[in-house]
Amino acid sequence: DRLLADITEDHTVNTCFGVCTTDGTCTLDVEMYDVTFNVNTANISVGANGLFIGGGGYFGDAMGNMMSDDDGDGVYTVVIPVPDGFTGHFTILNNPADGGDWNAKENIEGQDCADPENFNDRNIGPITGTTEINTCFGECTTDGSCSTPEPTVDVTFKVDMSNEEVAGAVYL
Repeated sequence: DRLLADITEDHTVNTCFGVCTTDGTCTLDVEMYDVTFNVNTANISVGANGLFIGGGGYFGDAMGNMMSDDDGDGVYTVVIPVPDGFTGHFTILNNPADGGDWNAKENIEGQDCADPENFNDRNIGPITGTTEINTCFGECTTDGSCSTPEPTVDVTFKVDMSNEEVAGAVYL
C-alpha cells in the first residue's frame, strides 16, 4: 500500500499505477522481468471458467491471471511481469467461481514446494531475470511433467444373504 503524509487541506495525488513516483510521471524506478508460468493439466480436467495464477498478495485473487492453452496440448501458460528481486508466493486455481473462490486452488499440502506458513502456496523468487516456471497442477514438478496416476478398476461385491433376515438394506 502507499503511504501519505498527514493531509490537512485539499490535496491532489499525482502518481502512476505500479510506480512510486509523486509527480505524475510513469517512469519505472525498478526493472521488471517476465515470469512465464507453464502448467501441465494432464491429470485434471480444466473447468469451464479456466485455469488461473493467483495469490501471494502480488498475483491477485482467485481469478487474478487467466492462463490459456492456445495450442491445445494441455499445458496452460500466462506471462506475468514482476519487479527485479521479487520474492513471494502463488497458487494455481482450476475453475474458480469468482475471485474469492480459494476452494479451487490446487492441493499441494505436504509436498516439498508447499509453504505451510502461506496457505500451502508455492514459493517464487528471488526473480533476477526473465524466468520460466514449468510444473504440473497439484504436483511439485519443475520440468512440467505430471506423474502417471494409478490405474483404477471396478470392484463388484456380491453377498449371499439368503440365510439372513434383512431388515432394510445391506451396507458394505
